[in-house]
Amino acid sequence: MPLRSETLDDRLANLDTLIGGFSIDPSGAIGAAVDRFRADLAALRFHLDEKRNHLPLVAVIGGTGTGKSTLVNRLLDANVCGTHFRRTFTSGAIAVANAAAAIPDGWLNVDKEAVTPTAAGPVRGVAGKLTVIALDGPLTREITLIDTPDLDGDQPQHHAEADRVFRWAEALLFLVTPEKYQMTELLPYYRLARRYALPALFVMNKCEEEAVLEDFQRQLSERDWADARIFALPRDDAAYQPPPEADLSSLRNSLISLNGSLHTSHEAISNRTADLLDRLRDRIIAPLQRERAQIDELIPRLRMLETPAPGVDVGPLTQQLQRRLQQQSILYLMGPQRMLDRVRQVPGMLLRMPRTLWDVIMKGESLRMDAPGGNGTDAAPDFRALLVDQFRIVQSRIDDQIRTVEVSDAITKDSASMRIDPDTAGRIADEELADLKNWLEKRWHGTPRDTLLL
Repeated sequence: MPLRSETLDDRLANLDTLIGGFSIDPSGAIGAAVDRFRADLAALRFHLDEKRNHLPLVAVIGGTGTGKSTLVNRLLDANVCGTHFRRTFTSGAIAVANAAAAIPDGWLNVDKEAVTPTAAGPVRGVAGKLTVIALDGPLTREITLIDTPDLDGDQPQHHAEADRVFRWAEALLFLVTPEKYQMTELLPYYRLARRYALPALFVMNKCEEEAVLEDFQRQLSERDWADARIFALPRDDAAYQPPPEADLSSLRNSLISLNGSLHTSHEAISNRTADLLDRLRDRIIAPLQRERAQIDELIPRLRMLETPAPGVDVGPLTQQLQRRLQQQSILYLMGPQRMLDRVRQVPGMLLRMPRTLWDVIMKGESLRMDAPGGNGTDAAPDFRALLVDQFRIVQSRIDDQIRTVEVSDAITKDSASMRIDPDTAGRIADEELADLKNWLEKRWHGTPRDTLLL
């Protein structure tokens, strides 16, 4: 007992804190797996609590159009859960309890909203929230009944809401119809209910003949539910009448008898824990390991693109530009070498052509090559265009390397998000040239004028 309630709970709490600290994109597959894992872990910690001071939480599970909300209303003899001719109607979990305080704090790990049937009328529930209806009656004095969305509808959110209730429920009522008792969506929940030792009752709604009920019994026997207790509710216009031990009154009595008979076995807790750790390994750790292996394979390929440093001192302009690139992009690993070579030519041009270069920078005039060998028509290098072109080339080479390695969509997405726009790189060159212009201007207008340096 102490191992389950204290040691295991503490370790699960530490594991939840550790997983919650992962820096993972919540919109990705691993992010969704982390959210699912933490929700299931919270449900497991709820079932670890052996000091139950609340009524049994019984969830009604079934497919679309099986009549879950209608059955809840019939069991309670009150119109509290909304029903509709539309087959998909209930959107979130609805708990009908003797009082709002009968629901344990934090149950389902979602927000709780209490409503009164007289004020709100029949409710349909809200996705991502637990709607609580306080109703005093013979059944609600013994159990708390939970209505759920469908398991097989066309809205995945409904299935997620029903699955969450299943993980937190302490007992189950599976509802089927003659048209849907063979639906495949229910089969894994039959298996998990047995694996987690959850008390379960089975109801066939809209039943019209004994043969269908017998076939349902046979199907459950083949799925480890040979001792299943099955109840039948006839269709309103059917001539079929179920036996007394399988009618609505017997179903209500069986639900009441759940109070005081629930307990969580060591085997059930062990199975829940094993399933949770399997999910952690298969859905979170294994994908992260694969992504890490892909990154380790990609890093050397990208580093091969890096041009070794020339090992010579360069001017302040080049150093500042390189530092700006390092601050704004991962692309500094490669470095636009050709652009840097052109930038390194600036000091030589300043020494060779001080007056004409001043005209280029200050007035935008064409550069005349007065030095020996000049043709008089060459223009100053377009540093912005050079830098933009080199960034596009570097990014293209990075994309080529990424495509040569089988990387996940998350890595591809991350690499695209860290890429800077070549036009932004061009603005860096403009800013650096503007700084150079200001530097020259200060010295030109300084007293005394520093004509020798210019």
